[in-house]
Amino acid sequence: MMRQIRAVSDPELDEPFTDFGFIESIDIDADDHVRIVFRLPTYSCAANLPFMMAEDIPRVQELPWVTGAAVELIDHFSAAPINQETAARLSFSATFPEELEDLILVFRSKAFLRRQKRLLRTYWPRVMILINCLV
Repeated sequence: MMRQIRAVSDPELDEPFTDFGFIESIDIDADDHVRIVFRLPTYSCAANLPFMMAEDIPRVQELPWVTGAAVELIDHFSAAPINQETAARLSFSATFPEELEDLILVFRSKAFLRRQKRLLRTYWPRVMILINCLV
């Protein structure tokens, strides 16, 4: 279960959101239905960030024994619409028509660039050594 949840990243930092202590509780009922409650550190965090996380958390349903999953965001100014619309599997733009879907792309792009930077920091010295050996 935690492996599936750990795959959910903070969209801005591209780190598992479990590393930040965002999960408030995980409940599993007798019918193997999972309920995950999470909160962010600030009430006024931009709505797209928790929306993206709330969309990804139900991946616990990929586990063969899970019969269903519910996600609840608490203590956030947009908790009610995020909870309602992600449960209905509506898009961010359907939930917040005044917002732009492009905002989600910006955060995903930032996360991708952060991963690339980490990759280069890890492997660039080895690549340079290899190049110097070939020259």
